[in-house]
Amino acid sequence: MKWVKKVKRASNTVMIVAAEPSADLHGSRLVAEIRQRRPDLSFFGIGGPEMQQAGVRLICRMEELAVIGFTEILGRLPVLRKAFFQSVSLLKQTRPALLILIDYPGFNMILAKRANALGIPVMYYIAPQVWAWWRSRARQIARWVSKVVAVFPFEVPFFAQYGVDVEFVGHPLLDVVKSRLSKTEFCNRWGLSSGFPLLALLPGSRSQEIKRLFPVMLETARILKRELAGLQVAVSRVEAVDISLYRQTPNERDLELRIVEGRPYEMMAHADLLLVASGTATLEAAILGAPMIILYKVAPLTYLIGKALARVSNIGLVNIVGGKQIVPEFVQAEARPERIAAEALEILKHKDRNRIMRQQLAEVKERLGPKGATQRAAEIAVRMLEEARRHGNATN
Repeated sequence: MKWVKKVKRASNTVMIVAAEPSADLHGSRLVAEIRQRRPDLSFFGIGGPEMQQAGVRLICRMEELAVIGFTEILGRLPVLRKAFFQSVSLLKQTRPALLILIDYPGFNMILAKRANALGIPVMYYIAPQVWAWWRSRARQIARWVSKVVAVFPFEVPFFAQYGVDVEFVGHPLLDVVKSRLSKTEFCNRWGLSSGFPLLALLPGSRSQEIKRLFPVMLETARILKRELAGLQVAVSRVEAVDISLYRQTPNERDLELRIVEGRPYEMMAHADLLLVASGTATLEAAILGAPMIILYKVAPLTYLIGKALARVSNIGLVNIVGGKQIVPEFVQAEARPERIAAEALEILKHKDRNRIMRQQLAEVKERLGPKGATQRAAEIAVRMLEEARRHGNATN
């Protein structure tokens, strides 16, 4: 690990930034694992309900910072600036022994720079996907970040070529994603029949995603209902999102839509097909072996900017990890209900295609590494804390 300049730090304080739902989950589990090894530590930072429950003192809630895309950030700049300067102020005042950053690159990269200037070691857990978008940022990571804890195996050679201190631990979702209900139990709980096919809708974890994708998914479901007798439709509700967003259609009754709360993994595991927003959910579905179709829609300008910067041929994480298009992707203007429904029918009606997709998803799961990623990440964090303490003592 590269050493930062000597500075007086609070040896029992750690700052952690987890500004998105998945980061909130992974951050809370990381804090719990670190505390098992170092119960003397106290944590503060940015997060959500999971981090708060783990005992992290929140200086800002992640819901205030939720945003997608380049153009959408503009409307949230005042809130983002306030949270950033508050974070920097606390870094200066508290001088934590370690700063842990989880994803959220636009905010966290600048914070890493400030922490590095203050002599505070930085651990980046679930690093920015610079291999897909901003490859030049890898050099910034090498300068500002003490250690990158990688969750994808291909990230190690990528970051290493830029001089980044990087270590692969596996993906933490492998320890989280599991179904605790049988198909019969799940169906009984939500008024579904285990004898008829189930289409599951996962329109994302943010209001912006849901507003763009949910109407497309609903219209796709209506088309499929006309083609497949007995098709059932369910949507996974994110607790932090207002339920009114899931009741936005005046024709909801014709779908007999079930709104499933708190059981996304059971719904994924027992559905015959998922329509899912591009993101972490595609990896969760892969771990469960669930056939899926990926949808992605953002503001037009955001899409054009992203397309110009993209260095990958696929947008879904499951396809990126797989190294090829394992599941279909419908992006931006291509995300039209009639086209999605035609693809869905092919997957639902042809057993061979369904079987092959499940086999390839199992291969993706294998590529994510062994279980125990959070424990290994916690051990790295504790090691960094101990090395920093020894280095500080040696320079006194």
